[in-house]
Amino acid sequence: MLSACECLDFIRQAEAEIKKHGLVITDKYSRVKSNPACTVLKEHKTLMLNYLKALNLDFSSIDKHAISLNNLN
Repeated sequence: MLSACECLDFIRQAEAEIKKHGLVITDKYSRVKSNPACTVLKEHKTLMLNYLKALNLDFSSIDKHAISLNNLN
């Protein structure tokens, strides 16, 4: 559970970076590239989901539309 919560912290930080700098950034050679925070966000969402699945929690009584990785705001 601790690892899942740590992932959530990284998710929140990545979302803040994306909000601040956007989905794309310009590197030192003036090339446009994907914001590295996008990769961090994707990886930690996947990790968090895997950690939660490993806990074998019963989510059957929870409204699946109310909770999703896309609504972690």
